[in-house]
Amino acid sequence: MIKIKPQFEKNLRADPSAPVAVLVTANGPPDEFAPRVRDMGLEVHRKFKLRRIMALRGPANAALALLDEPWVISVEEDQPITTMGV
Repeated sequence: MIKIKPQFEKNLRADPSAPVAVLVTANGPPDEFAPRVRDMGLEVHRKFKLRRIMALRGPANAALALLDEPWVISVEEDQPITTMGV
């Protein structure tokens, strides 16, 4: 299984020091991995415990380092959500 979309990975590698916002899906409770994430230089912005997702912010190179973590299922760009008005 691919942990990251190729184009997003390419964007992160293009500017490793750029600040990014990512959603990380873990194979366990987010609280279990939050200390490791902080040690890697990322800020835990939000935790979605039912979905095992963490919203993180930090440098692109730290987000890329998540790909080497065995507990990480996926890393994706955190983007604003919009809905259509009625």
